[in-house]
Amino acid sequence: MGELNVPQKVRNFRFSPEVPDLLKDYPTSVTPEALERVAEFGTGTLYILDYGLADLTPGQKARMVWLKFKVCLHWKADQ
Repeated sequence: MGELNVPQKVRNFRFSPEVPDLLKDYPTSVTPEALERVAEFGTGTLYILDYGLADLTPGQKARMVWLKFKVCLHWKADQ
């Protein structure tokens, strides 16, 4: 597994209206069963098309100032 902050043009994710409630008691509420319920609700893919950075000082964290993207969401028809 690589670093989390390495730029990637494609990012997969899961979503569910249950997520805000899970995060209230993080990390104890994030069980394998809870993650499975989230995954069953919906998944998505974020495609980063372009972005702009500011504060490009050596040794400092850059700041993202804009992002151009497209996203594809998948969920069950009965949701």
